[in-house]
Amino acid sequence: MSAVMTEFDATARTAYVYPIDPESREDILSIDRLTKEHIRLKHRLILQSDWETNTVTNAVMETSLRVMYAQILNMGINILDEDMDNTLVFYDLIEIAASNKYNESAEKTGNINVVFTPGSKVPEIISDNVPMENKQFVYSPVDTAYIINGDEAMTSVMKRIDSIARKLLHDKYSLTLPKDWMAIAAAYTFLENLYHALIQKLVTSDRKTVMINFNDLIEFYAQKDKNGNAQIFIRPGMCAKLIIKSDATTEADED
Repeated sequence: MSAVMTEFDATARTAYVYPIDPESREDILSIDRLTKEHIRLKHRLILQSDWETNTVTNAVMETSLRVMYAQILNMGINILDEDMDNTLVFYDLIEIAASNKYNESAEKTGNINVVFTPGSKVPEIISDNVPMENKQFVYSPVDTAYIINGDEAMTSVMKRIDSIARKLLHDKYSLTLPKDWMAIAAAYTFLENLYHALIQKLVTSDRKTVMINFNDLIEFYAQKDKNGNAQIFIRPGMCAKLIIKSDATTEADED
């Protein structure tokens, strides 16, 4: 059985993604609600229902994985730069790397694997002691906030991911995001809040290692080293493994 399901909102007539596991469900719902408040303060973007930002972030991460898959197999439009070594960096929050290595025991020519790594901004998040609910935000227009200065190629990649994700959300979940960059903005803020929630969970727990399972797509872990300092590592969930090994034509190819 999958670790995620969709919940139907009768008012919005929309199905949203949510985790089945009770602990992950509680964690993700809290992050989802905080993210809605933060994107309202940061960008004046309004998402109202529970699980909306979780569903949007899920679509953005799924799309990013499908983009990686298309790049490796050289199918459709090659939207990643040929020198990027099959690594997609999502705004210094998470790095997605994939490889297509020959495997004699595999039925396919190649054995595609995906690796998630915390981005370079994560140590800053770990050391930030200000609770996320007390953060102060300065408004920035969403259409300029996620342009990557000095990297036009990566900005173009992110804008395409945003476009593909918003199409997926409309077609699969009947969730319409009317503005460019709206999916990226929600996903960025959600992941930032998830890291903060993970650290808070570690600090307040008696366990040496804690985990937040993001819809069986990405598993986020935090643990204390021998000096008591927090460390974060990430593993692909079952859904991520299925996407990166899929033979199906992807949304990235069709766009």
